[in-house]
Amino acid sequence: MDFAPHLCIGIKVIRFFYVSYIPNRNNKILISNTILQCYFLYCYSLVMSSIPVIIKFLKFGIVGFTGVFVDFGITFLLKETLKVHKYIANSIGFTLAAITNYLLNRIWTFNSSNPEFISEFLMFFAIALVGLAINNLLVYLLSEMKYKLNFYFAKAFATVVIFIWNFLMNYFLTFN
Repeated sequence: MDFAPHLCIGIKVIRFFYVSYIPNRNNKILISNTILQCYFLYCYSLVMSSIPVIIKFLKFGIVGFTGVFVDFGITFLLKETLKVHKYIANSIGFTLAAITNYLLNRIWTFNSSNPEFISEFLMFFAIALVGLAINNLLVYLLSEMKYKLNFYFAKAFATVVIFIWNFLMNYFLTFN
């Protein structure tokens, strides 16, 4: 999203604000209707231009939530039913969830038509791996080191941070 037009409008509004005030008899400054209309038009344009990003953010969250089910479902199936080692089962679950999330985000969230889908997936997966490393680091720091938080509170906080990380990186790098 390009904020330059909004910045220009905002600067014009501020400049207009300072040169177009109307002093009344008590030397109080009254804001003209033109200034208010211009300011509200600016706010409206900023909100309206942000709606597509907000919708993508919400779709990204829905896709991520489905990824949790894929990850946990595959991990549980492999570990408990097929008796695969827990770290191997966890890695397979994470990888299949990342593939599922990539496909759903490519098709539904970002409507990507990039013919280089292999490189696009590799970028998506690399961002997910960095997110996983940051997640583990945050959980470790919050639950083991500094704050001694409950593991699941630390994991919940880290999940929110990583969700934002993943969205921003994929929005600006993978599906740009």
